[in-house]
Amino acid sequence: MGDTWAVFPIAEQLGYYGNIMRLNETGAFLWKCLCKEVTKDELEAALMKEYEITGEVAQRTVGNFVAQLEEQGIIESE
Repeated sequence: MGDTWAVFPIAEQLGYYGNIMRLNETGAFLWKCLCKEVTKDELEAALMKEYEITGEVAQRTVGNFVAQLEEQGIIESE
């Protein structure tokens, strides 16, 4: 969608467009990382390297992002 990133659920929730989640630059970066099998620690490390932020900020950012994806039904936690 142009310069905008968005993710949305598939399968049984496909018809529910309320779950579409627009991503900012950081969210798009994390989403790209999630295309590979990565751990939460690996996501945090990648975010710290990309944006030169502290571990505390990366941990909070990744935690919030993953929680939003789970809440919207876009990903499932193990």
